[in-house]
Amino acid sequence: MAQSVCGTGPAQDDGVDKAVAGLVDHLIGSTTPADDGRLWPVSTAAEETDPCTLQQGSAGVLAVLTRYYELSGDPRLPEVISTAGHWIARRTGTSSVRPGLHFGGRGTPWALYDAGRATDAAPFQQTCECSGILTLLRTVCVGRRLDGLLLFSELPS
Repeated sequence: MAQSVCGTGPAQDDGVDKAVAGLVDHLIGSTTPADDGRLWPVSTAAEETDPCTLQQGSAGVLAVLTRYYELSGDPRLPEVISTAGHWIARRTGTSSVRPGLHFGGRGTPWALYDAGRATDAAPFQQTCECSGILTLLRTVCVGRRLDGLLLFSELPS
C-alpha cells in the first residue's frame, strides 16, 4: 500500500495527496530567485512583512518543501531547497533577531537547518555555519520552549 505524504500511515485519500502534489508543483513553478524582495509571490498585505520569516516569508515555504521532500523523495526538490536556502541565508542577519518562531526571525534558521540536513547539502550547511546561523540556533534554543529543546538536542556541537 502506498505511503501518504500527508501523514504517517498508508494513503487514505489519493485526492488529498494529489492536491498536495499540485501545491508543491505550483511552489516549484513560482519560485523567483532573481527577485531581491521575495522568493515567492505574495498578496499585497504580506508584501510589508519580513521576506524570510516562517509565517509569511520564504522560510515557511522552505519548511513545507523540505518536509514534502523528506516524505516523498521528489527528485526536483533538492535544487529548489538549496536555491531557497541560499536566498534566505543571504538575507538573514544574526546580529538582531526579533523573537518568535513564526512571525519573528527565530524560526528562519530552524527552517534553514532542517533544509540543509534533509538534503545533505554540504555547501548549504557551510553557508549556515559561516553566516552564524548555527550559533543563532543555539541561542534560540536556550529557552523555555520544548520545541527549542528538541532542536537543541539535534544540533551539531
